[in-house]
Amino acid sequence: MIALIGSGPAMASSATATVRGAAYLCGSNLPLAGADVRLTNLQDHRAIMLRSDARGRFVRVGVDAPFAAAAQPSTDRYIIH
Repeated sequence: MIALIGSGPAMASSATATVRGAAYLCGSNLPLAGADVRLTNLQDHRAIMLRSDARGRFVRVGVDAPFAAAAQPSTDRYIIH
């Protein structure tokens, strides 16, 4: 399991947000390096894919709100933009 901790105005209706957060392995509080993070716009369902760094952190500027975030472990070394 993965815990996803982040911030940003997720429910603003016509704004953009800077989304920053961290992915952790649940129960261990260990950062999840290289996790695939998906930000999905809740109105038009467009997705933005990014990857967490060595400390499990991620950031994206200019995300259209409202959005939802999810993460999962990565099995490869490619970053999808």
